[in-house]
Amino acid sequence: MDVALQIRLLFLGGLMAVGSLALGAGFVLSRLMHQREVWRACAMFSRAVEQLEVTPDVLRALLSHLSAAEADWKPAPQRFSVAEVVAHLCDTETQVFRTRVHRMVEEDGPQLDAYDQEAIAAGGGYAGQSAQETLKNFQQHRTDNLTYLRSLPADIGNRVGMHPELGQITLAQLLNEWAFHDLGHLRQIAELLRAYRFYPHLGAFQKYYTVNP
Repeated sequence: MDVALQIRLLFLGGLMAVGSLALGAGFVLSRLMHQREVWRACAMFSRAVEQLEVTPDVLRALLSHLSAAEADWKPAPQRFSVAEVVAHLCDTETQVFRTRVHRMVEEDGPQLDAYDQEAIAAGGGYAGQSAQETLKNFQQHRTDNLTYLRSLPADIGNRVGMHPELGQITLAQLLNEWAFHDLGHLRQIAELLRAYRFYPHLGAFQKYYTVNP
């Protein structure tokens, strides 16, 4: 065989080998990136569930020794009272979060229903409820929901649904919103209690603080 031809064949063979290696490396890299996203979704899922687990205990502590006046006080007509915050938490526990999670697990890319808390509040949907009775209902719903969430594989966080305003969301993102929602309303209840129970009695120390319940 001609030496030049041998060189060309060797060169082509080398190119093919390099190409195969490149394709293999690209596949491996793609798999690693996918696995990293799965791990990330698992971590997001776990952190969110951990927060959902502790919320009932924090809420119960905040509402201990709550008087009727404290439960029903509203800092402004359009603002929630403590009792209304608890009623909202109880309502979203079943009407929003559990419903959306279940549909995203059971269906492929479901169109999720809207939830208008402003309309519900304006219509009196959160008013006139006992904070302590609503807390009991919330605790039962949360226990049921945690049992359901713990039964799901952690890598299910990449399941998707279509939010009515935001478009496509993942299950991991929804669970993080659920935990974020918990913390926001726990803070709101704490701020309501600070403003009503303690701030009026601070005397000169009021100079150091601003309350915005």
